[in-house]
Amino acid sequence: MVVMKFGGAALQMDAGFSDMAAIVRGEHDRPRLVVVSAVGTTTRDLATAATMAVSGDVAPALARVDTIEASHLARCAELFTDAAALADVYAGITGLFQEVRTIVRSVSIMRQLSLRTMDRLLAYGEDAARMMAARYLRAQQVEVIEVDARSVIVTDSAYGSAAPLVEKSRIRASSLRDQMSASPNTVVVIQGFVGQAEDGTTTTMGKESSNLTAAFLGQLLNASEIVIWTDVEGIRSIDPKFHIDSKVRAALSYRQARLAAEQGLKLIYPTMIAPAEKGNIPIRIASVRNPSGDATVINGTEHSGTPVIIGEVAGDAATITVMFARVHDVIGALARLPVSVQDSDMISVSADVAGESFRIIVSTDAAATVAHHLHDQLCRKHQDQ
Repeated sequence: MVVMKFGGAALQMDAGFSDMAAIVRGEHDRPRLVVVSAVGTTTRDLATAATMAVSGDVAPALARVDTIEASHLARCAELFTDAAALADVYAGITGLFQEVRTIVRSVSIMRQLSLRTMDRLLAYGEDAARMMAARYLRAQQVEVIEVDARSVIVTDSAYGSAAPLVEKSRIRASSLRDQMSASPNTVVVIQGFVGQAEDGTTTTMGKESSNLTAAFLGQLLNASEIVIWTDVEGIRSIDPKFHIDSKVRAALSYRQARLAAEQGLKLIYPTMIAPAEKGNIPIRIASVRNPSGDATVINGTEHSGTPVIIGEVAGDAATITVMFARVHDVIGALARLPVSVQDSDMISVSADVAGESFRIIVSTDAAATVAHHLHDQLCRKHQDQ
């Protein structure tokens, strides 16, 4: 059995849903569980609407909800050519956003926005994505079972950052496992990010926790693989924001992936590692645009390979983090930086031995120059072993 997670950025692309369908159909030889995230900026936009509402600005809050709903309906109009299928998904989406408006009005009247209410509100973005994905796959002649994550994932009541409860969730997951065993050709579609506390209230499990959902369900269902389908071909040797050619980091161990996530590497997050590691399930990160292209595999084996450069810009300073490079190579590369950068733009250099990383803080203006230089010195000539 394979768990496949499709992120909101991947689904937002023009061909995102059709790419998903092609990938799902291509895995017909094994049971498939598909986890989807809210499309595009839906989660952030719902949070903005809630913030507007609690300050008493109900009109702009409702206008923001209207905009979110309209974008979903427009996407559905692009995706569904059959009138009956389109009417069905329209009814589902409009029903969800009517509930969102009810909550927004209540928040505006009460002038209160608890974490519990925020979780309930944010979950609608994932609900909409699940509804769209399940109905789209069904329209593409894929047999689908649509499952609400609340019926499977039990969490504690730490709203906004709820932790899944393994044994209680395992009991619920057993019926899902039975369904998948009885209908191995049927695809299960479920939303990420969302769970249910023991008292029945909706919870969310923190930023980017759709990946956690995929890994956690993989653990519960004894998956053979977890695939994170995104818009880039695996973990790259340099942050894509620097817009230069990069190499794929072909493999990481669970430990290395955790370190990279803690240092701010996108695509992977610390919480998603533990469930896969406990189940000894490999995680593959691949691109919906090019499923047979480069990919990164995370498993239980320590790997050497190309270093990874992470960039983060904040105001006047930028942090360039170099991971998995040899100490003398980094020191040599820094020594060969242009003198102008060393004299006026370099702020600090530090090493984190435990984290296997170097952190270089430079002026924002010099960030691209430093990143390109380090990539050229450390990554371009490196051959994966």
